[in-house]
Amino acid sequence: MMGMVLDYGADVWAFGCTVLEMLTGERVWSEFGKLDWEGWKTLIGESGIVPHIPDYLSEKAKDFLTKYLERDPDKRWSVDSLLKNEFLKWIDEEEEEEIYEEEAEEAYEED
Repeated sequence: MMGMVLDYGADVWAFGCTVLEMLTGERVWSEFGKLDWEGWKTLIGESGIVPHIPDYLSEKAKDFLTKYLERDPDKRWSVDSLLKNEFLKWIDEEEEEEIYEEEAEEAYEED
């Protein structure tokens, strides 16, 4: 949209938009209504505006989205960095170990 070479940073941005839509149930930038090509080009490529991240999302979700939706590709986090973000941790290591131990005990008891 800005006449720049696209790399993985564009994929990171697009994924951030997708996650935001999934969390909110609304289209990114829906507050701007229906836009034509020129409107999208201006909004995305020239305005410097980032999609609105609602306050009702968890702090972890907001932190995650802020790093995905960074306008400057040089400041946007890499995929590897984002995969380590707290928002993506479903369970901590201690809980994970307990789950595996319980599953192992259940499997042993069935035999």
